[in-house]
Amino acid sequence: MKKTRSLKWLPVLVLLVFSFLLFGGGKKGEEAAPKKEAVAEKKDVSADEYVNVLALSSLPMFAENDHAGLFAFEKEYGVKVTVAGPTEWDMDAHARTIEEVAARKPAGILVHGFSPALKGAIDKAMDAGVPVVCVDGDVPDSKRMSFIGTDWYQVGVVHAHEMARLTGGKGKVAAMMVIGIDIYEYCAQGYKDGLANYPGMELIGVFNDETDPAVAARLTNELVSAHPDLAGISNFDATTPGVGAAIKELGVAGKVKVTGMNVDPPQIKYLEEGVIQVLVGQKRALFGYYGAKMLYDYNHSPVNITPNDAGVGVTNIPPRVDTGIFVITPENVKAFKGEG
Repeated sequence: MKKTRSLKWLPVLVLLVFSFLLFGGGKKGEEAAPKKEAVAEKKDVSADEYVNVLALSSLPMFAENDHAGLFAFEKEYGVKVTVAGPTEWDMDAHARTIEEVAARKPAGILVHGFSPALKGAIDKAMDAGVPVVCVDGDVPDSKRMSFIGTDWYQVGVVHAHEMARLTGGKGKVAAMMVIGIDIYEYCAQGYKDGLANYPGMELIGVFNDETDPAVAARLTNELVSAHPDLAGISNFDATTPGVGAAIKELGVAGKVKVTGMNVDPPQIKYLEEGVIQVLVGQKRALFGYYGAKMLYDYNHSPVNITPNDAGVGVTNIPPRVDTGIFVITPENVKAFKGEG
C-alpha cells in the first residue's frame, strides 16, 4: 500500500520537473534569447542596366506597351532600364545600335528581332559576354538565349477565323502587313492556312503597308476601288488606323469588314464606330517585363539546372515563351477600357 501511495504523486513530480526546465532552467534574471532565422541578404542590383533595342523606337505602340512593361520591371527590381534604337525602320541602324550598346557591357540586352540581318550583332554581343533575349520578333538562328513574344502564326489563324465569322465564310479578302519580315511571314502562312478551312473565301493578295498608316490608307483605297465586291481586309501591324481612316472616308464601313491589330486608342475608336469589327490584341507589356526578368534571372537567380551550367552550355531560362493573344469585339470592348 505504501508503494501505491507514492506512485500517486509521480505525475505531479514529472510536471514540476518539466516546468522547472521550461521556465526556470536558466540563470536567475536571465531570459531565453529568441531564435534568429537566417535572412538572405538582398543584393544591390542598382548598377544593372537592361537595354531594349528596337527600330521605330518612338512608335506609340511600343512606348505605351512594351516600354511600360520594361519600366514596371525597373521599379519593381531596382535596376536601370533604357531604350535605344533608330526611330525609322532601319535594320542596319538597328544592328549598329546593338553593337554600340553591347560595347557598354550592360547586364543584358532585349532585341526586337525584326530581321535575320540582326544575327551578326546579336552573336557579337553574346560572344562578348552580354546576354541577349529577343522579344516581339525572333532571330532563331542567332546565339540569343531566349525569345518572348507573340505566336504570329496563331495571329494569322485567329484573323482568318474572325474574318470568316464576319463574312459568313464567303467573299474576297486582302491581308496587309510588312513584307519580308519573319514574324509577318509566319502570320501570312497562318492566315492562308486558316482561310483554307472556308472554301467560299478567296485571298486576293498580301500587301506591303511598310509600317506606314498613310501607305495602309492608300492601299485600302486601291483595293476597294479595284474590287467593288471586296468583303474584308485584315491588317496585322500598327497601321490598322490607316485602314480604318480610309474605310470611313470611303463610306464602306460595315460593308468591307476589317480585322486589325492591338488595343491602342485609335483602333478602339474605330471599333466603337463600327469601322473595324475585330481587333486581335497582343500582351505587349509582358515583352519588356518578362524579357528583362529573363535577363535578370540569368544573372541572379539561385536556380541552377546542372552543377556547372556555364561549363555545359545550359541556361536557367526557357528558350521560348508565348505571351498569348486575345480578341476584342464591340461586345467586349468596354471591359478593355475598364468600363465593364
